[in-house]
Amino acid sequence: KLDVRDVAHWSGIALELDEPYIPPPEAALLGREQRKLVTDLIRALAATNRHPRPPLKIQTTGIVVLSGD
Repeated sequence: KLDVRDVAHWSGIALELDEPYIPPPEAALLGREQRKLVTDLIRALAATNRHPRPPLKIQTTGIVVLSGD
């Protein structure tokens, strides 16, 4: 039940895409304000991906506990 991004972070595996993001051809149909909204959304999503994942804490009982502390 662990998030794959957490496991990858803790094991030092990078999940970044190798290729740049290229919008689909339909993006040409968007107006200026729509493009700005999409760009802002992409930037907001990317910003949340830059923050480190929560630390992994292992109790002495052997139970794995995820904590954002």
